[in-house]
Amino acid sequence: ALTLKKSGIPFLIYERASSTKLCSNAGSGIDMAPTALQILEEKLGLSDGLDKAMRPYEYMDISDMDGGQVKTFRLKELNATLAGRGFGFASRSMLQHAMLDALGLKDGDGNVIDDSEGVLRCGVTVTEYENKQNTDNGSEYKFVEVKLDNGTTVNGSALLACDG
Repeated sequence: ALTLKKSGIPFLIYERASSTKLCSNAGSGIDMAPTALQILEEKLGLSDGLDKAMRPYEYMDISDMDGGQVKTFRLKELNATLAGRGFGFASRSMLQHAMLDALGLKDGDGNVIDDSEGVLRCGVTVTEYENKQNTDNGSEYKFVEVKLDNGTTVNGSALLACDG
């Protein structure tokens, strides 16, 4: 969504979770490699949000099947040699908040803006979709028809599905 917004391409986000559950701390943290962090910071402008969401790894232990230590990687030392951020993990909830902030989808009190006429539509599930083709004034075009659990059907140029 951030890439589409930066490119001036209109989009809608349909989210199964309600707006009150959207940024709950459900699920696990997300491992973040330096290249992913570089994209989030430099291409999508999430520097401020990453400062709040990210925690660098200090070390990583590799163990054998019996729990015996095989090797320890001192990531804190490795991270210090990298330009920018190193290996780390992000709180799923805080990363979602950072992305919603960047999209302008939170109000002044920090609440998620869920509006049936806005960009983000919470509490809605995609039930099915179908690629279609149509002819209008002699021109042929393709689109995707998306059916939602509230009985609404929407058409678009593309459908991007993300889960977890």
